[in-house]
Amino acid sequence: MEDLLLTCGVYNEKLDMFCLEHSQVCFAKCVLLDHRQCINLATLISESVKKLSLDMEQLSYNLQAILRQLEIFESSQEAIIKFVDISYREKLQEIREMRKNLNASLDKLEKSTLKKLNDIKTTLQTSLKKDIENCRILKDELRHLGEAVHIFMKRIKKIYRSSSVEQYGRHGM
Repeated sequence: MEDLLLTCGVYNEKLDMFCLEHSQVCFAKCVLLDHRQCINLATLISESVKKLSLDMEQLSYNLQAILRQLEIFESSQEAIIKFVDISYREKLQEIREMRKNLNASLDKLEKSTLKKLNDIKTTLQTSLKKDIENCRILKDELRHLGEAVHIFMKRIKKIYRSSSVEQYGRHGM
């Protein structure tokens, strides 16, 4: 790993200097080509590599810390998903239970209402049947009365004719 860090990625040469202005390791050819304007070049590559190595260790530590935080976050998100799922099932059960109770209450109300409606229907039909029967009785009585009146009228006419004939016979003779 250290060899990889001490080798130039562009020219594939061993690095022996460090440019403080660019915070970059380099070797003699790099200095001539890319860093000739730079004032702060260090030839103590080992010190620079050590500093870089410490920076890399810190970066590695930070990455591990971030990974642990991500794992904790992932676990908490999974726990939240489970909680949401459990809450969903509980609420769904509550809704179904409420629906069952509402249906039972509606069935009870329907049964009660239908019984009352049936009682009212029976009472009305009984009353109407009595009215119809009374109407028939009255019709029969009126028919009988009409027949009696008709018979009575015939008798009166008969009596009147016979008394008129008697009166005519007494007066006219």
